[in-house]
Amino acid sequence: MGYEREHAPGTPSWVDLTSPDLVVTARFYGGLFGWETAVVGTVERTGGYLAFQTEGHHVAGLGRLTGDEPPSWTTYFAVPDADEFEAAVVANGGATLGAPTDVPGVGRMALFIDPPGAVFGVWQAGEVRGAELIEAPGAMCWN
Repeated sequence: MGYEREHAPGTPSWVDLTSPDLVVTARFYGGLFGWETAVVGTVERTGGYLAFQTEGHHVAGLGRLTGDEPPSWTTYFAVPDADEFEAAVVANGGATLGAPTDVPGVGRMALFIDPPGAVFGVWQAGEVRGAELIEAPGAMCWN
């Protein structure tokens, strides 16, 4: 299983969910969509981040919620340069929630909020390109 799938700039390339209880959440979505979960990297490196899988392909992520915000899904859009994108967000009236940050060995990410308040992320692919399967049962098809 590789991460070779390319996602055109501006298209959704990944989605993930933050939850205070990874076990209950994984069981819920496993029952709904038949997803299995796989540990991604070491707990020290990822904080226990999991990948939801269908047919052995990573289709979404699950991370531990930290803070007082409610559990939520976040869509990440493919960008060639997260830092340049941050400048464009700010120039167009948005704000940075999480500055562009390296995810060691896999890529670079950032979180933003648009002027009305919608939260979204960007993914600058490195070794991990994003979702390995899209537009298939159990995979991302419309964001």
